[in-house]
Amino acid sequence: MTIALGILLIGGALIYVFKGVLERETDYAGIIAIVLVLVAAVLLLTNFPDVNNGNEALETYAWSDTLGRIGFRLDLVSYPITFAVVLLGILATIYAFGYVTHEHSKPSYWANHVTFLGGMLGVCLATNLVEFYIFWEIMLVPSYFLILYWGTPEQAKRISLKYFLFTHAGAVLIILGFALTYDVAGTFDMRLLAQALTAATPPARTLRIIFLLLAIGFAVKMAVFGVHTWLPDAHAEAPTPISMLLSGVMIETGAYAFLRFGGIFFNKELAWYSQSLAIWGVVTMFYGGFMALVQTDLKRLLAYSSVSQMGYIFFAFSISTTYGFAGGLTHIIAHTCGKGLLFGMAGVVMHETGFRDLNQLGGLSSKMPFTATAAFIGALSIAGAPPLVGFMSEWLIFKGGFDAGYTTLTIAAALSTIVSAGYMLRLLWKVFLGPLPEHLEETEEGQKSMVIPLTILAMVIVILGIWPSFVLRVIVPAAEFVASYV
Repeated sequence: MTIALGILLIGGALIYVFKGVLERETDYAGIIAIVLVLVAAVLLLTNFPDVNNGNEALETYAWSDTLGRIGFRLDLVSYPITFAVVLLGILATIYAFGYVTHEHSKPSYWANHVTFLGGMLGVCLATNLVEFYIFWEIMLVPSYFLILYWGTPEQAKRISLKYFLFTHAGAVLIILGFALTYDVAGTFDMRLLAQALTAATPPARTLRIIFLLLAIGFAVKMAVFGVHTWLPDAHAEAPTPISMLLSGVMIETGAYAFLRFGGIFFNKELAWYSQSLAIWGVVTMFYGGFMALVQTDLKRLLAYSSVSQMGYIFFAFSISTTYGFAGGLTHIIAHTCGKGLLFGMAGVVMHETGFRDLNQLGGLSSKMPFTATAAFIGALSIAGAPPLVGFMSEWLIFKGGFDAGYTTLTIAAALSTIVSAGYMLRLLWKVFLGPLPEHLEETEEGQKSMVIPLTILAMVIVILGIWPSFVLRVIVPAAEFVASYV
Protein backbone atom coordinates (compact mmCIF):
# COMPACT_ATOMS: atom_id res chain seq x y z
CA MET A 1 0.00 0.00 0.00
CA THR A 2 2.83 2.37 0.86
CA ILE A 3 4.52 1.71 -2.48
CA ALA A 4 1.24 2.12 -4.36
CA LEU A 5 0.58 5.52 -2.84
CA GLY A 6 4.21 6.53 -3.33
CA ILE A 7 3.96 5.65 -7.01
CA LEU A 8 0.94 7.93 -7.44
CA LEU A 9 2.16 10.88 -5.39
CA ILE A 10 5.81 10.82 -6.44
CA GLY A 11 4.86 9.91 -10.00
CA GLY A 12 2.47 12.85 -10.19
CA ALA A 13 5.18 15.19 -8.91
CA LEU A 14 7.71 13.86 -11.45
CA ILE A 15 5.28 14.33 -14.34
CA TYR A 16 4.96 17.96 -13.30
CA VAL A 17 8.73 18.44 -12.86
CA PHE A 18 9.45 17.06 -16.33
CA LYS A 19 6.41 18.61 -18.00
CA GLY A 20 8.64 20.61 -20.36
CA VAL A 21 10.12 17.43 -21.81
CA LEU A 22 6.79 15.59 -21.87
CA GLU A 23 5.01 18.51 -23.55
CA ARG A 24 7.04 17.88 -26.70
CA GLU A 25 5.74 14.30 -26.95
CA THR A 26 1.97 14.42 -27.39
CA ASP A 27 0.81 11.34 -25.49
CA TYR A 28 3.77 10.42 -23.27
CA ALA A 29 2.38 12.04 -20.12
CA GLY A 30 -0.95 10.25 -20.53
CA ILE A 31 0.72 6.90 -21.11
CA ILE A 32 2.91 7.38 -18.05
CA ALA A 33 -0.16 8.32 -15.97
CA ILE A 34 -2.04 5.19 -17.08
CA VAL A 35 0.97 3.00 -16.24
CA LEU A 36 1.33 4.61 -12.81
CA VAL A 37 -2.36 4.10 -12.01
CA LEU A 38 -2.37 0.49 -13.24
CA VAL A 39 0.78 -0.44 -11.28
CA ALA A 40 -0.58 1.20 -8.12
CA ALA A 41 -3.91 -0.58 -8.60
CA VAL A 42 -2.23 -3.98 -9.00
CA LEU A 43 -0.21 -3.42 -5.83
CA LEU A 44 -3.36 -2.49 -3.91
CA LEU A 45 -5.34 -5.41 -5.33
CA THR A 46 -2.81 -7.86 -3.88
CA ASN A 47 -4.16 -6.89 -0.45
CA PHE A 48 -7.81 -7.53 -1.32
CA PRO A 49 -7.74 -11.35 -0.78
CA ASP A 50 -6.77 -10.82 2.87
CA VAL A 51 -9.85 -8.66 3.42
CA ASN A 52 -12.04 -11.11 1.51
CA ASN A 53 -10.95 -13.71 4.07
CA GLY A 54 -11.92 -11.47 6.97
CA ASN A 55 -8.44 -10.17 7.80
CA GLU A 56 -6.85 -6.76 7.35
CA ALA A 57 -3.77 -5.52 5.54
CA LEU A 58 -1.75 -3.18 7.73
CA GLU A 59 1.53 -1.28 7.27
CA THR A 60 2.70 1.10 10.01
CA TYR A 61 5.82 3.19 10.58
CA ALA A 62 7.22 5.25 13.45
CA TRP A 63 6.50 8.97 13.00
CA SER A 64 7.12 10.92 16.21
CA ASP A 65 6.50 10.68 19.94
CA THR A 66 3.64 13.19 19.74
CA LEU A 67 2.01 12.13 16.48
CA GLY A 68 2.41 8.41 17.09
CA ARG A 69 2.63 5.91 14.25
CA ILE A 70 1.68 6.50 10.64
CA GLY A 71 0.57 3.88 8.17
CA PHE A 72 -2.04 2.39 5.88
CA ARG A 73 -4.79 -0.10 6.63
CA LEU A 74 -7.19 -1.91 4.34
CA ASP A 75 -9.94 -3.49 6.44
CA LEU A 76 -13.60 -4.39 6.07
CA VAL A 77 -14.74 -0.77 6.51
CA SER A 78 -12.29 0.81 4.06
CA TYR A 79 -12.57 -2.01 1.52
CA PRO A 80 -15.70 -0.78 -0.38
CA ILE A 81 -14.50 2.80 -0.85
CA THR A 82 -10.99 1.63 -1.76
CA PHE A 83 -12.44 -0.76 -4.32
CA ALA A 84 -14.52 2.11 -5.72
CA VAL A 85 -11.52 4.45 -6.01
CA VAL A 86 -9.36 1.78 -7.67
CA LEU A 87 -12.08 0.73 -10.15
CA LEU A 88 -13.16 4.21 -11.19
CA GLY A 89 -9.61 5.54 -10.96
CA ILE A 90 -8.41 3.10 -13.61
CA LEU A 91 -11.40 3.63 -15.90
CA ALA A 92 -11.45 7.44 -15.56
CA THR A 93 -7.73 7.56 -16.37
CA ILE A 94 -8.20 5.48 -19.53
CA TYR A 95 -11.24 7.60 -20.41
CA ALA A 96 -9.24 10.80 -19.93
CA PHE A 97 -6.58 9.64 -22.39
CA GLY A 98 -9.01 10.18 -25.27
CA TYR A 99 -10.89 13.07 -23.70
CA VAL A 100 -7.91 15.40 -23.14
CA THR A 101 -6.38 14.87 -26.59
CA HIS A 102 -6.93 18.50 -27.56
CA GLU A 103 -6.50 20.04 -24.10
CA HIS A 104 -3.67 22.43 -23.26
CA SER A 105 -0.81 21.62 -20.84
CA LYS A 106 -1.50 17.89 -20.82
CA PRO A 107 1.47 16.95 -18.57
CA SER A 108 0.21 19.35 -15.90
CA TYR A 109 -3.27 17.88 -16.23
CA TRP A 110 -1.94 14.33 -15.77
CA ALA A 111 0.21 15.35 -12.81
CA ASN A 112 -2.85 16.71 -11.00
CA HIS A 113 -5.03 13.78 -12.09
CA VAL A 114 -2.63 11.18 -10.64
CA THR A 115 -2.04 13.18 -7.43
CA PHE A 116 -5.81 13.53 -6.96
CA LEU A 117 -6.16 9.74 -7.05
CA GLY A 118 -3.32 9.36 -4.56
CA GLY A 119 -5.00 11.78 -2.17
CA MET A 120 -8.29 9.89 -2.26
CA LEU A 121 -6.60 6.54 -1.62
CA GLY A 122 -4.63 8.07 1.26
CA VAL A 123 -7.86 9.20 2.92
CA CYS A 124 -9.30 5.69 2.57
CA LEU A 125 -6.25 3.93 4.03
CA ALA A 126 -4.90 6.38 6.65
CA THR A 127 -4.35 5.13 10.21
CA ASN A 128 -3.56 8.45 11.90
CA LEU A 129 -5.72 11.57 12.32
CA VAL A 130 -2.98 13.97 11.18
CA GLU A 131 -2.15 11.70 8.24
CA PHE A 132 -5.86 11.54 7.34
CA TYR A 133 -6.08 15.32 7.31
CA ILE A 134 -2.95 15.69 5.17
CA PHE A 135 -4.41 13.37 2.53
CA TRP A 136 -7.76 15.18 2.83
CA GLU A 137 -5.99 18.38 1.78
CA ILE A 138 -3.90 16.60 -0.88
CA MET A 139 -7.22 15.49 -2.35
CA LEU A 140 -8.47 19.10 -2.43
CA VAL A 141 -5.51 20.94 -3.99
CA PRO A 142 -5.12 19.08 -7.33
CA SER A 143 -8.89 18.95 -7.85
CA TYR A 144 -8.97 22.75 -7.39
CA PHE A 145 -6.34 23.21 -10.11
CA LEU A 146 -8.08 20.72 -12.40
CA ILE A 147 -11.27 22.77 -12.24
CA LEU A 148 -9.43 26.10 -12.48
CA TYR A 149 -7.29 25.33 -15.54
CA TRP A 150 -9.28 22.66 -17.39
CA GLY A 151 -12.86 23.49 -16.44
CA THR A 152 -15.34 25.57 -18.42
CA PRO A 153 -13.27 28.68 -19.35
CA GLU A 154 -16.02 31.25 -18.75
CA GLN A 155 -16.65 30.21 -15.14
CA ALA A 156 -13.57 28.28 -14.03
CA LYS A 157 -12.13 30.96 -11.72
CA ARG A 158 -15.36 31.63 -9.86
CA ILE A 159 -16.35 27.97 -9.54
CA SER A 160 -12.92 26.68 -8.50
CA LEU A 161 -12.70 29.37 -5.79
CA LYS A 162 -16.19 28.50 -4.52
CA TYR A 163 -15.26 24.81 -4.50
CA PHE A 164 -12.03 25.50 -2.60
CA LEU A 165 -13.66 27.77 0.00
CA PHE A 166 -16.55 25.40 0.72
CA THR A 167 -14.49 22.23 0.99
CA HIS A 168 -11.71 23.95 2.94
CA ALA A 169 -14.28 25.34 5.37
CA GLY A 170 -15.39 21.76 5.94
CA ALA A 171 -11.74 20.78 6.45
CA VAL A 172 -11.34 23.47 9.13
CA LEU A 173 -14.23 21.92 11.08
CA ILE A 174 -12.58 18.52 10.72
CA ILE A 175 -9.21 19.69 12.04
CA LEU A 176 -10.94 21.36 14.99
CA GLY A 177 -12.72 18.08 15.67
CA PHE A 178 -9.43 16.18 15.46
CA ALA A 179 -7.74 18.62 17.85
CA LEU A 180 -10.51 18.16 20.42
CA THR A 181 -10.37 14.39 19.88
CA TYR A 182 -6.66 14.35 20.66
CA ASP A 183 -7.25 16.54 23.72
CA VAL A 184 -9.75 13.98 25.02
CA ALA A 185 -8.20 10.70 23.89
CA GLY A 186 -4.48 11.58 23.95
CA THR A 187 -3.74 9.78 20.69
CA PHE A 188 -3.86 10.41 16.94
CA ASP A 189 -3.71 6.69 16.16
CA MET A 190 -7.04 5.64 14.65
CA ARG A 191 -6.40 2.01 15.59
CA LEU A 192 -6.40 2.95 19.29
CA LEU A 193 -8.94 5.76 19.20
CA ALA A 194 -12.14 3.87 20.09
CA GLN A 195 -10.51 2.28 23.13
CA ALA A 196 -8.86 5.56 24.18
CA LEU A 197 -12.13 7.48 24.02
CA THR A 198 -13.88 4.85 26.12
CA ALA A 199 -11.10 4.84 28.72
CA ALA A 200 -11.02 8.65 28.94
CA THR A 201 -14.75 8.91 29.84
CA PRO A 202 -15.07 12.57 28.74
CA PRO A 203 -18.33 14.50 29.28
CA ALA A 204 -21.09 13.53 26.83
CA ARG A 205 -21.45 17.17 25.78
CA THR A 206 -17.80 17.32 24.68
CA LEU A 207 -18.15 14.20 22.56
CA ARG A 208 -21.32 15.53 20.96
CA ILE A 209 -19.57 18.77 20.01
CA ILE A 210 -16.68 16.82 18.47
CA PHE A 211 -19.04 14.57 16.54
CA LEU A 212 -21.03 17.53 15.27
CA LEU A 213 -17.88 19.29 14.02
CA LEU A 214 -16.76 16.15 12.19
CA ALA A 215 -20.22 15.30 10.85
CA ILE A 216 -20.71 18.76 9.33
CA GLY A 217 -17.17 18.71 7.91
CA PHE A 218 -17.80 15.36 6.25
CA ALA A 219 -21.28 16.47 5.16
CA VAL A 220 -19.69 19.37 3.23
CA LYS A 221 -17.63 16.85 1.24
CA MET A 222 -20.74 14.72 0.69
CA ALA A 223 -22.65 17.86 -0.40
CA VAL A 224 -25.63 17.18 1.86
CA PHE A 225 -28.45 19.75 1.60
CA GLY A 226 -27.48 23.13 3.03
CA VAL A 227 -23.76 22.66 2.42
CA HIS A 228 -24.18 21.38 -1.12
CA THR A 229 -24.07 24.50 -3.28
CA TRP A 230 -20.46 23.99 -4.41
CA LEU A 231 -21.26 20.62 -6.00
CA PRO A 232 -23.57 21.49 -8.93
CA ASP A 233 -21.10 24.11 -10.15
CA ALA A 234 -17.92 22.10 -9.59
CA HIS A 235 -19.18 18.82 -11.01
CA ALA A 236 -20.87 20.45 -13.96
CA GLU A 237 -17.96 22.65 -15.00
CA ALA A 238 -14.99 20.37 -14.25
CA PRO A 239 -13.39 18.44 -17.14
CA THR A 240 -15.50 15.29 -17.55
CA PRO A 241 -12.92 12.71 -16.33
CA ILE A 242 -12.63 14.75 -13.14
CA SER A 243 -16.43 15.03 -12.90
CA MET A 244 -16.43 11.22 -12.96
CA LEU A 245 -14.00 11.13 -10.04
CA LEU A 246 -15.55 14.02 -8.11
CA SER A 247 -19.03 12.54 -8.25
CA GLY A 248 -18.10 8.87 -8.38
CA VAL A 249 -15.63 8.66 -5.50
CA MET A 250 -14.42 11.96 -4.01
CA ILE A 251 -17.71 12.90 -2.35
CA GLU A 252 -17.95 9.32 -1.10
CA THR A 253 -14.71 9.71 0.84
CA GLY A 254 -16.84 11.98 3.02
CA ALA A 255 -19.35 9.14 3.42
CA TYR A 256 -16.56 6.72 4.36
CA ALA A 257 -15.21 9.17 6.94
CA PHE A 258 -18.72 9.73 8.35
CA LEU A 259 -19.09 5.96 8.79
CA ARG A 260 -15.60 5.41 10.22
CA PHE A 261 -15.79 8.22 12.77
CA GLY A 262 -19.52 8.21 13.48
CA GLY A 263 -20.11 4.48 13.42
CA ILE A 264 -17.00 3.39 15.34
CA PHE A 265 -15.37 6.23 17.28
CA PHE A 266 -18.45 8.34 18.14
CA ASN A 267 -21.18 5.73 17.91
CA LYS A 268 -23.15 6.93 20.93
CA GLU A 269 -23.16 10.46 19.55
CA LEU A 270 -24.29 9.17 16.14
CA ALA A 271 -27.17 7.38 17.87
CA TRP A 272 -28.02 10.53 19.84
CA TYR A 273 -28.28 12.65 16.66
CA SER A 274 -29.67 9.77 14.59
CA GLN A 275 -33.19 11.00 13.90
CA SER A 276 -32.12 14.55 13.04
CA LEU A 277 -29.43 13.27 10.70
CA ALA A 278 -31.86 10.83 9.06
CA ILE A 279 -34.30 13.69 8.39
CA TRP A 280 -31.41 15.67 6.90
CA GLY A 281 -30.69 12.76 4.60
CA VAL A 282 -34.29 12.47 3.39
CA VAL A 283 -34.50 16.21 2.75
CA THR A 284 -31.31 15.91 0.68
CA MET A 285 -32.84 13.07 -1.37
CA PHE A 286 -35.88 15.13 -2.35
CA TYR A 287 -34.08 18.45 -2.81
CA GLY A 288 -31.42 17.01 -5.11
CA GLY A 289 -34.03 15.01 -7.00
CA PHE A 290 -36.40 17.92 -7.60
CA MET A 291 -33.54 20.16 -8.68
CA ALA A 292 -32.36 17.48 -11.12
CA LEU A 293 -35.85 17.31 -12.60
CA VAL A 294 -35.80 20.93 -13.76
CA GLN A 295 -32.27 21.12 -15.18
CA THR A 296 -31.73 21.64 -18.90
CA ASP A 297 -27.94 21.22 -18.72
CA LEU A 298 -26.84 17.59 -18.95
CA LYS A 299 -24.01 17.76 -16.43
CA ARG A 300 -25.92 19.92 -13.95
CA LEU A 301 -28.74 17.36 -13.97
CA LEU A 302 -26.24 14.66 -13.07
CA ALA A 303 -24.63 16.91 -10.46
CA TYR A 304 -27.92 17.47 -8.62
CA SER A 305 -28.57 13.76 -8.92
CA SER A 306 -25.36 13.23 -6.94
CA VAL A 307 -26.71 15.47 -4.18
CA SER A 308 -29.84 13.32 -4.04
CA GLN A 309 -27.90 10.05 -4.02
CA MET A 310 -25.66 11.24 -1.20
CA GLY A 311 -28.86 11.70 0.77
CA TYR A 312 -29.44 7.94 0.57
CA ILE A 313 -25.99 7.16 1.94
CA PHE A 314 -26.25 9.82 4.65
CA PHE A 315 -29.64 8.42 5.69
CA ALA A 316 -28.29 4.86 5.66
CA PHE A 317 -25.38 5.60 7.96
CA SER A 318 -27.43 7.86 10.24
CA ILE A 319 -29.97 5.19 11.18
CA SER A 320 -27.24 3.08 12.83
CA THR A 321 -28.49 -0.43 11.96
CA THR A 322 -26.66 -3.35 10.36
CA TYR A 323 -28.83 -3.22 7.24
CA GLY A 324 -28.40 0.53 7.06
CA PHE A 325 -24.61 0.31 7.19
CA ALA A 326 -24.65 -2.51 4.63
CA GLY A 327 -26.98 -0.55 2.34
CA GLY A 328 -24.89 2.60 2.57
CA LEU A 329 -21.67 0.74 1.77
CA THR A 330 -23.33 -1.05 -1.16
CA HIS A 331 -24.74 2.26 -2.40
CA ILE A 332 -21.21 3.70 -2.44
CA ILE A 333 -20.30 1.08 -5.04
CA ALA A 334 -23.62 1.47 -6.88
CA HIS A 335 -23.19 5.24 -7.05
CA THR A 336 -19.53 4.96 -8.10
CA CYS A 337 -20.43 2.76 -11.05
CA GLY A 338 -23.67 4.50 -12.01
CA LYS A 339 -22.57 8.09 -11.68
CA GLY A 340 -19.09 7.47 -13.07
CA LEU A 341 -20.77 5.91 -16.09
CA LEU A 342 -23.31 8.72 -16.55
CA PHE A 343 -20.78 11.54 -16.29
CA GLY A 344 -18.63 9.61 -18.75
CA MET A 345 -21.65 9.38 -21.05
CA ALA A 346 -22.13 13.13 -20.77
CA GLY A 347 -18.52 13.64 -21.80
CA VAL A 348 -18.93 11.41 -24.87
CA VAL A 349 -22.09 13.25 -25.90
CA MET A 350 -20.47 16.66 -25.43
CA HIS A 351 -17.27 15.54 -27.16
CA GLU A 352 -19.09 14.22 -30.23
CA THR A 353 -21.97 16.71 -30.56
CA GLY A 354 -20.61 19.91 -29.00
CA PHE A 355 -23.87 20.31 -27.02
CA ARG A 356 -24.82 19.82 -23.39
CA ASP A 357 -28.22 21.54 -23.47
CA LEU A 358 -30.89 18.84 -23.30
CA ASN A 359 -33.10 20.85 -25.63
CA GLN A 360 -30.42 20.57 -28.33
CA LEU A 361 -30.10 16.79 -28.00
CA GLY A 362 -32.23 13.74 -28.78
CA GLY A 363 -32.36 10.53 -30.78
CA LEU A 364 -28.68 9.70 -30.22
CA SER A 365 -29.29 6.00 -29.55
CA SER A 366 -29.15 5.40 -33.31
CA LYS A 367 -25.78 7.16 -33.56
CA MET A 368 -24.24 6.02 -30.26
CA PRO A 369 -25.61 2.52 -29.56
CA PHE A 370 -22.87 1.46 -27.12
CA THR A 371 -22.94 4.72 -25.17
CA ALA A 372 -26.75 4.64 -25.09
CA THR A 373 -26.89 1.05 -23.83
CA ALA A 374 -24.40 1.78 -21.05
CA ALA A 375 -26.26 4.98 -20.14
CA PHE A 376 -29.59 3.11 -19.85
CA ILE A 377 -28.00 0.60 -17.46
CA GLY A 378 -26.39 3.32 -15.35
CA ALA A 379 -29.51 5.47 -15.21
CA LEU A 380 -31.80 2.57 -14.28
CA SER A 381 -29.41 1.51 -11.54
CA ILE A 382 -29.42 5.01 -10.05
CA ALA A 383 -33.24 4.92 -10.27
CA GLY A 384 -33.23 1.67 -8.26
CA ALA A 385 -34.51 -0.68 -10.95
CA PRO A 386 -33.97 -4.43 -10.47
CA PRO A 387 -31.91 -6.49 -11.10
CA LEU A 388 -29.20 -3.82 -11.01
CA VAL A 389 -26.92 -3.08 -8.05
CA GLY A 390 -28.72 0.20 -7.27
CA PHE A 391 -31.87 -1.77 -6.45
CA MET A 392 -30.00 -3.99 -4.01
CA SER A 393 -28.38 -1.07 -2.18
CA GLU A 394 -31.66 0.85 -1.84
CA TRP A 395 -33.49 -2.26 -0.63
CA LEU A 396 -30.91 -2.72 2.13
CA ILE A 397 -31.14 0.97 3.08
CA PHE A 398 -34.93 0.88 3.40
CA LYS A 399 -34.80 -2.38 5.39
CA GLY A 400 -32.36 -0.69 7.73
CA GLY A 401 -34.71 2.28 8.12
CA PHE A 402 -37.61 0.06 9.13
CA ASP A 403 -35.34 -1.85 11.54
CA ALA A 404 -34.44 1.46 13.18
CA GLY A 405 -38.12 2.23 13.74
CA TYR A 406 -38.11 5.21 11.37
CA THR A 407 -41.19 4.05 9.47
CA THR A 408 -42.40 7.43 8.23
CA LEU A 409 -38.94 8.60 7.22
CA THR A 410 -38.23 5.32 5.42
CA ILE A 411 -41.49 5.49 3.48
CA ALA A 412 -40.58 9.05 2.48
CA ALA A 413 -37.12 7.86 1.42
CA ALA A 414 -38.67 5.08 -0.65
CA LEU A 415 -41.02 7.57 -2.31
CA SER A 416 -38.01 9.67 -3.35
CA THR A 417 -37.07 6.87 -5.75
CA ILE A 418 -40.03 8.03 -7.87
CA VAL A 419 -38.25 11.36 -8.28
CA SER A 420 -35.00 9.53 -9.12
CA ALA A 421 -36.78 7.52 -11.79
CA GLY A 422 -38.34 10.73 -13.12
CA TYR A 423 -35.12 12.65 -13.70
CA MET A 424 -33.28 9.62 -15.06
CA LEU A 425 -36.03 8.74 -17.54
CA ARG A 426 -36.20 12.38 -18.59
CA LEU A 427 -32.43 12.35 -19.20
CA LEU A 428 -32.64 9.19 -21.31
CA TRP A 429 -35.53 10.57 -23.35
CA LYS A 430 -33.93 13.95 -23.94
CA VAL A 431 -30.54 12.55 -24.97
CA PHE A 432 -31.12 9.19 -26.64
CA LEU A 433 -34.79 8.83 -27.59
CA GLY A 434 -37.21 10.83 -29.69
CA PRO A 435 -36.40 12.33 -33.09
CA LEU A 436 -32.80 13.04 -34.09
CA PRO A 437 -32.25 16.79 -34.71
CA GLU A 438 -30.83 17.69 -38.11
CA HIS A 439 -27.72 19.25 -36.60
CA LEU A 440 -26.80 15.85 -35.05
CA GLU A 441 -27.07 13.81 -38.26
CA GLU A 442 -23.28 13.49 -38.58
CA THR A 443 -22.74 12.39 -34.97
CA GLU A 444 -20.67 9.24 -34.46
CA GLU A 445 -20.00 6.87 -31.59
CA GLY A 446 -17.34 8.05 -29.15
CA GLN A 447 -13.70 6.97 -29.15
CA LYS A 448 -12.96 3.47 -27.89
CA SER A 449 -10.87 4.81 -25.02
CA MET A 450 -13.99 6.62 -23.80
CA VAL A 451 -16.67 4.03 -24.58
CA ILE A 452 -14.87 0.93 -23.23
CA PRO A 453 -14.70 2.27 -19.62
CA LEU A 454 -18.45 2.97 -19.77
CA THR A 455 -19.10 -0.55 -21.00
CA ILE A 456 -17.05 -2.04 -18.16
CA LEU A 457 -18.95 0.02 -15.58
CA ALA A 458 -22.25 -1.13 -17.09
CA MET A 459 -21.12 -4.75 -16.85
CA VAL A 460 -20.14 -4.30 -13.20
CA ILE A 461 -23.57 -2.80 -12.43
CA VAL A 462 -25.33 -5.80 -13.97
CA ILE A 463 -23.04 -8.44 -12.45
CA LEU A 464 -23.25 -6.99 -8.92
CA GLY A 465 -27.02 -6.64 -9.28
CA ILE A 466 -27.53 -10.27 -10.28
CA TRP A 467 -24.80 -11.70 -8.03
CA PRO A 468 -24.55 -9.22 -5.11
CA SER A 469 -22.68 -11.81 -3.05
CA PHE A 470 -19.48 -10.59 -4.75
CA VAL A 471 -19.61 -7.49 -2.56
CA LEU A 472 -22.02 -8.47 0.22
CA ARG A 473 -19.68 -11.18 1.52
CA VAL A 474 -17.38 -8.34 2.58
CA ILE A 475 -19.92 -5.57 3.15
CA VAL A 476 -22.19 -7.54 5.51
CA PRO A 477 -19.33 -8.40 7.92
CA ALA A 478 -18.20 -4.76 7.69
CA ALA A 479 -21.71 -3.58 8.58
CA GLU A 480 -21.89 -6.05 11.48
CA PHE A 481 -18.49 -4.85 12.70
CA VAL A 482 -19.58 -1.20 12.73
CA ALA A 483 -22.98 -2.07 14.25
CA SER A 484 -21.22 -3.86 17.11
CA TYR A 485 -20.01 -0.46 18.35
CA VAL A 486 -23.50 1.10 18.38
